[in-house]
Amino acid sequence: MNDLIQIRQQNYQINSISTNLTNGKSQLELLNVGTPYYRVLPSVSYQGSLGTLYYNYSVGVAESLSIGDTMYNNATLTSTASSGNYSQIGSTADDTVCIDNSYIMGMTLDSNGIITNIFCGQP
Repeated sequence: MNDLIQIRQQNYQINSISTNLTNGKSQLELLNVGTPYYRVLPSVSYQGSLGTLYYNYSVGVAESLSIGDTMYNNATLTSTASSGNYSQIGSTADDTVCIDNSYIMGMTLDSNGIITNIFCGQP
């Protein structure tokens, strides 16, 4: 299996699942993945809908995202985000690109999910 589960900010890979068909209880064998390998960019607007994007943990906090970084639709970083324009309202949290709520992030992705433009601006 290649599925991941996150418990208290720690990632684990599911190695096996055993299910007791009598009582319906399942037992998971988890492998410690170590340091998380993705970060989350929440509350991102794309084509009128809010969603979540993911990126490689090595980038650092969201404010560090830059042209050339790749954005994904899933925590396993296997499905790249669709091309187009994305936005996110800033905040002081480290999961927003703009660190002030009076700014909005604008980000453009190409067909490979790669950032081709990213900025913070006031509406």
